[in-house]
Amino acid sequence: MVIWAEGSTAKIKPDAPRPAETYVWDGGRIALKAARGEWAPFQLIINSDQARVVSFEIYDLDGPRGKVAAANISVYRELYLPVTWPSVDLATNFTVGEGRGRWPDPLVPVIGHADVAAGENTVFWFDLFVPSDTLSGKYVGKITLRWSGGEYSLPLELAVWDFELSRDGASPFVAAVNAGEVCRLYGVKAEAEDGRAILSKYDAIVKEHGLRPFRPADDAIGAEAALPAEFPPGYAFRDYRLETFADGEAYRELFARLRREGVGVTFKAGGLAGYVDRPAGDHRLVGWALWRFRGDVVTLGDVSYFPRKDAKPLSDDPRNKWGNGAYALTYPGTGLGLNKPLPSVRLKLLREAAEDYAYLSMLSSAGLAAYADELAAGVVPTLPPAGGSGVEADGLYGAREAAAVALVKSEWRQEIAEKVVRGRAVSDDGTAVARAVVRAGPLASVTDRNGDYELRYVSRGRTLAATAPGYERAASSGAGGRGDFVLKQLLRRYVLNGDEEPGDFSDKGFDQADVLADANVAGGPAFVARLKAKRTGELEFRPPLRDWSTFGSLVLELYNGSGGRVSAKVRVTGGGGAFYEEVFLLSPAWRAQARVDLDLARRRFYLKAKGREGDLKFADRPRVDFGDVRDVEIAFEGPGGAEVRVGRVWLEARAD
Repeated sequence: MVIWAEGSTAKIKPDAPRPAETYVWDGGRIALKAARGEWAPFQLIINSDQARVVSFEIYDLDGPRGKVAAANISVYRELYLPVTWPSVDLATNFTVGEGRGRWPDPLVPVIGHADVAAGENTVFWFDLFVPSDTLSGKYVGKITLRWSGGEYSLPLELAVWDFELSRDGASPFVAAVNAGEVCRLYGVKAEAEDGRAILSKYDAIVKEHGLRPFRPADDAIGAEAALPAEFPPGYAFRDYRLETFADGEAYRELFARLRREGVGVTFKAGGLAGYVDRPAGDHRLVGWALWRFRGDVVTLGDVSYFPRKDAKPLSDDPRNKWGNGAYALTYPGTGLGLNKPLPSVRLKLLREAAEDYAYLSMLSSAGLAAYADELAAGVVPTLPPAGGSGVEADGLYGAREAAAVALVKSEWRQEIAEKVVRGRAVSDDGTAVARAVVRAGPLASVTDRNGDYELRYVSRGRTLAATAPGYERAASSGAGGRGDFVLKQLLRRYVLNGDEEPGDFSDKGFDQADVLADANVAGGPAFVARLKAKRTGELEFRPPLRDWSTFGSLVLELYNGSGGRVSAKVRVTGGGGAFYEEVFLLSPAWRAQARVDLDLARRRFYLKAKGREGDLKFADRPRVDFGDVRDVEIAFEGPGGAEVRVGRVWLEARAD
């Protein structure tokens, strides 16, 4: 028995060799990542020297604060179909499939046990659903295979991202459920009760996979099935690269202009979605292409087109006049004595595509539309080509994970921005993490425990994997004992002094006034000082934060309350003594934000005179180490008695 695992975005042929590892399998365990409310499918491949009967025992996945029950995992056996000719699109005469061979597509539910063929790969599709009430973190379980004379256990790990996949609104992915075609397969009449019952099951399986079913007018089939009136009419573009424009941006501009003119844009992806002999990655391209080119709706064709009355869809050559398996995204269960449709590998991959699109939509809703566009452009730079796209599964997984990381950060920004959280840091086995830099990332989570908080890490070997920079050092925060921390959100904006005590400032050269709770430039406490007679003075601020590496700007709220001009020199000093400074001129009664460009400070070189001739040369003066900032100094110069106010001081993340 040779056993291994593969992710969802692969079609495993009968003779495919066992790789050393795959994206979800390291040679010994399966490791998945998903958000709450998301599917995390994978495939298990068995190659046996003889025909066998195997059974699966699936265990609950246990996590630090709960579990994902085994009941959330379904198993299907993939059946192979004999393809004898590559798919050809009739509208364009393009060869759009890879053709000859045995291709996996029908999925048959496994209940209890399943047959394994001799001398070739038998593939099982596992559907793992993450319930919406699952807490973020790592969950660990296993799958045990048993057969006569042996058994094999495969560890299964699931990392749950700290956000829930949004499914708000109607899906833009639509598929036709043709009443006449469906009912013919089951020998019932569409208008009869049993016909309505079977049609409801087809509607349900389409909806379960993130698509929206519709009834085509006049029982039209395939490309002839027009969208009903509730869908936006207008311009339609196909899923094969046109030669009108050389790059994808031109298509985006065209479709944006049409939309401004009130014209809907429909993406016709029946071929990309529907051919059995397309690579797995091509089916997932649908979601990325819909976002990339800003279609309003994507049509995937029919789900039940089997024209031969004597057909055996679970074993016959899938070729029809439209291509191999075109417009047949489900299979009738009649061949197994089941009065319901069976899913296909293509339908599962289209569900993945719909979730890809949901990720990009959520990025846009979180204010990260430009990043969503960047990810989509990387996956689908222009309209897909007629033949195999060549999209690598790793690229799709990587883009999905990049979107997830950005969404996790976005959730943290919203939930605890500018808010102090105190609690206890522990590893996944409950051991306190002492004197560590307390950081939060996609595999860590903060939970409320009766007003207190706990930050839990997910460890990988000896190290802590949750390491997105952005939180202050526990040991220097005054939090105290072993494993305690004080946590502040830094990823978007981190207020350095808005909640601090007056003693955090020193007042060199100033007559210090009181801290006024309502006298800030834009609200909140302000430090108010008056210049002495010598007309100069300095404020020194020592922020508790020790790692500025994730930020691009230091912003200060400054107010000149005098009748004369005051200059403000802002200097940031690192632990090694190197500094960076900028000068701001404050006009009378001037109130605004002074912004220090930290990225400029990181890369600036200095000039100084060297040698007897006084030649100017670049000096390799150490730049400020923003992983170890010591002081922020604000030196003012202006008329004696001038009143200067320093309001909030904060750090802002870079635009990306």
